[in-house]
Amino acid sequence: MDPKWSRLVAAARGATDDRDTSAPYGFATRVSALALAGRGSNPPLLERWSLRALGVAGLLAAVSVASNFSAIISTMRNDATGLDDPVGDVVEIVS
Repeated sequence: MDPKWSRLVAAARGATDDRDTSAPYGFATRVSALALAGRGSNPPLLERWSLRALGVAGLLAAVSVASNFSAIISTMRNDATGLDDPVGDVVEIVS
């Protein structure tokens, strides 16, 4: 094995990191205070657009149900007649 590589590996194994990596005192409190202070009467752009998109999606869902209401009712009436005959359903599945 190459002696340079052995020395490099030995040096890497013996290396230690003694730096202080903890956050300063009160850091979490300052960050949360700044985050909450930024929320005023003017909500962020993403929040405004997401609420509008939710409203549009709800409106489209209501319009689609209203436009297909007669088809939904007729399908429910046709399916309701077959619900009274469980033996017929089993025979239909088997055959």
